[in-house]
Amino acid sequence: MYALPYILLVRLHRLALDARRRQRGLPYYGYSFAAALLASLLISAGLFAAWAMFYVGMWYLGIAVIVIFVTPPLQPILSRRVLVPLGLVRTSFWVAHFVSVDDSDAYGLCCATWAHSMKPKPADEAWLIAKRDKRVPLGDAEIIMTALLAAARGDAETTRQLMRSTAEMVENHPLVRELAGEWLAVDAADRGAWREIYDDSITARWPASALTFFLEGCAARKLEAAGAPSAFEVRVRWLLAPYRRTTRQFLA
Repeated sequence: MYALPYILLVRLHRLALDARRRQRGLPYYGYSFAAALLASLLISAGLFAAWAMFYVGMWYLGIAVIVIFVTPPLQPILSRRVLVPLGLVRTSFWVAHFVSVDDSDAYGLCCATWAHSMKPKPADEAWLIAKRDKRVPLGDAEIIMTALLAAARGDAETTRQLMRSTAEMVENHPLVRELAGEWLAVDAADRGAWREIYDDSITARWPASALTFFLEGCAARKLEAAGAPSAFEVRVRWLLAPYRRTTRQFLA
């Protein structure tokens, strides 16, 4: 009974995130705000419960509460800012593993492969391949894992082809697709292929992360497309997106 409010918050948080992935334009901001607010409530509730456990001397339960209830809402930040840049493959897998109850291994393995692509190691690659090959039949997550393994070897063209091959697949893991869409958007921006980003955006081919949403706005303005966001809106998207120091050049 006491867990029901927390479970409701978790459910609402997931609904807000899923809605944000599907929506572009103005609804994106509302769902983003709702998701951030609910994540803050989840983290606060989890930290309070953990403090209560430490206070009564049950420190082991406090640690469990932090791992199970506090870490999942923080996972996007932890992965992007800490685990992936450091190439912590197994840690990335387990932290992401608790985020999704729908085939949690799929997202966890893709985050782990993302970390591997930043700092490739033969032992990590062997571990990832072994994990992937146990999952049959292969679906969108396994193909995107393979694409990120190719990226780790410096084969960007194969990475692009493999990721785009999942666009029409029946199996659809939104968290995994969001990661793939962001990789493709960043890769296209790096190559100056703004038409690719714009075409993906108007068909909503990939769920939009905050960084993808920003780059889509830049693409529309660079191509002078009808309905392109204003300079003010693009700046708002930039403020919501990560890596603002790196992407500031696109505001010009």
